[in-house]
Amino acid sequence: MSHTSAISPESVTSSPLGYDARPETVIVADQRDGWWQALREVLSYRELFWALTLRDLKVRYKQTALGIAWVVLQPLFTGGVLALIFSRFRSGQDAGAIEAMLFYLAALVPWNSFAQGVYSASVCMESEANLISKVYFPRIIVPTARVLASSVDFGITIVVLLLAALFTGYFTWGLLLAIPGLLLIQMLSACGIGYLVGILNAQYRDVKYVIPFLLQSGLLVSVLLSLEDWPAWLQPWLRFNPMAAVIETYRALVSHQPIDWPLVALGTMVSILLFVFGAWVFRRRETYLADVL
Repeated sequence: MSHTSAISPESVTSSPLGYDARPETVIVADQRDGWWQALREVLSYRELFWALTLRDLKVRYKQTALGIAWVVLQPLFTGGVLALIFSRFRSGQDAGAIEAMLFYLAALVPWNSFAQGVYSASVCMESEANLISKVYFPRIIVPTARVLASSVDFGITIVVLLLAALFTGYFTWGLLLAIPGLLLIQMLSACGIGYLVGILNAQYRDVKYVIPFLLQSGLLVSVLLSLEDWPAWLQPWLRFNPMAAVIETYRALVSHQPIDWPLVALGTMVSILLFVFGAWVFRRRETYLADVL
């Protein structure tokens, strides 16, 4: 005959170490739902995301003498200097002043916004240490807001490029239609790199000193010359730079040249991979942010 014995509460808690020995219930989330859960969590904090973006814009332009005018003057002045000095070194070409100016302006407009977004994201975790250590929210919001704020400068300077192309007779509707797709490649690349350097700088504070050097090197590689001006053995490697796809496409459109669609496809793929990999690394390490900041 079967016999069932009842377990008394005293027998459950009678552990030699004096703690409750009742079995614990452990809930393990499906790893496949992790990304969707993270996305839903970010969307639930969208008000904070917009607040951080607007605050960054206000801080950037508060108490400035030139304000937004500096955003316009910087690529114009830099483009003019580069056209004056370096245009003759482009495979022996001696382009006209207008063509040379458009050549560099088409590169500086997206590059300046990209570089600003990457650098802002690289230092944002350190600058927001007080907020991160006191209040819980998805930490990935912080670098994403910095990159989004940098796109406001792009929105201003792209109008300058469009007006310059219009007044010089190089405007095409394709230039206007290509902006959303090229901006998406630029933003995904800036976010992916920003996530990586931002989370690394939170633990290793000297990372922020390396980023300006790397961005300056990228300026020399991506802006001064086009891909075809570099040695043939180096060009296949430079094509993996997603900003090369953005810059070369803008240059092709303002000079009425055919678009390198394989380069655009490669740049799109690399930018998506950068974004996914950067977000994955950020999510893996953000748990320790409060401890290292």
